[in-house]
Amino acid sequence: MSNCLERRRLRRMDHLQHCAVQFPRCLQGEYFDGHLFQDASYEGFEDFRNSMTGGPLPEPRDITLNIFQSANRPSTASFMFTYYGQTLAHDLSRAIPTDQDLPCCAPENEKHPVCINIRVRKDDPFFSTYNKTCLFLHRTQLCSSCNVEKREQKNAVTATLDSSQIYGSDDDTASTIRAKDGTGKLIFRRTEHGDLLPFDKNPQNLFCSAEIRSRCLKS
Repeated sequence: MSNCLERRRLRRMDHLQHCAVQFPRCLQGEYFDGHLFQDASYEGFEDFRNSMTGGPLPEPRDITLNIFQSANRPSTASFMFTYYGQTLAHDLSRAIPTDQDLPCCAPENEKHPVCINIRVRKDDPFFSTYNKTCLFLHRTQLCSSCNVEKREQKNAVTATLDSSQIYGSDDDTASTIRAKDGTGKLIFRRTEHGDLLPFDKNPQNLFCSAEIRSRCLKS
């Protein structure tokens, strides 16, 4: 942890609050323990949490349809409130995706430990129009050094409000976005439309496909 008594203009990049460790919890997670209700396809460590009766939990899509109904509810908060919430959320936590790029909705991958698909009913009011009964979802990277009893996630950013989503949580990230002119400022591009973020040409970025990479910005 950084020495808070040091009088520095800019914070040190020394993995404040331990980047890439398990998510801190207020309460212990309840997971499949490998003994009760065991499925032959899994060993227990990789399995999902069950309900109190031992059965599967309700599907997320069913919960969404039953709880969140479309309604005209004017709010006193502007759309900037959404951005404010996203700024805080992205500063505190970011899950690390798995390296495998499996088509999880394919029948042969349904039980793969990397996949945690969302099932959709055939009569879904929206997805039935597209004949879609599965929403693929990859599990995040597990923390192999956390424990050997239950699967834990890792946090890719520092778990404090320190603007790490802007300045980075490690030396490599910080180095790629700095101007490196002695000012500590971030790099930018001067254009006819004003100063813009630099291009992001990382092929691993899920939101920057090859077709739009020339218009994708690093942020």
